[in-house]
Amino acid sequence: MKESLHYTKLHRSLHWIIALSMIALFATGFMRMFWIERDFISSVLGTELPDLELTKTQLRAITKNIREPMWKWHEIFAKVMFIAFTARVIYMFRKGIKFPNPLNNTLPVKERFQGLTYVLFYVLVAVSITTGICIEYHLLDQWHDAIEETHKLGAYWFPAFAILHFGGLAISEISDKKRVIGKMIYGE
Repeated sequence: MKESLHYTKLHRSLHWIIALSMIALFATGFMRMFWIERDFISSVLGTELPDLELTKTQLRAITKNIREPMWKWHEIFAKVMFIAFTARVIYMFRKGIKFPNPLNNTLPVKERFQGLTYVLFYVLVAVSITTGICIEYHLLDQWHDAIEETHKLGAYWFPAFAILHFGGLAISEISDKKRVIGKMIYGE
């Protein structure tokens, strides 16, 4: 890997669009799974408003309407993520992949681990995008439950990747690859 990194405006823009999209997707997905989960809200409404005697179908309809505005943001950022990720992959293949090959035994373990992290990142983002598309457009419906469960794993791998990413940045700033953060923000 090059000692002196230069990130183009396009590279930096795609990085930050993907990062912000991932944060929005994580937040909206996490809220849907845990804070405003359908059965939980229906249960709360049924418990707190017992005099209304709402049916389960009515409770679910109300719950869907409560969650819908937030979920639209998930769908919007999913489309942004798809476009930015696709552009990033095309850009990588046209300009060359800028991370270490994890299978290159001549590289230090740290660099191979960094390369493996990037490979896993791209694979997991591709899996999240693919499963999201399958859910949204009812593709492969015979495997819907497995696809949905796989898609929900993003709520767990995203924080793990973020910790690895920020940890790697901290290590790079105190090692021989200083100013990676500044270069990713301002270029150089």
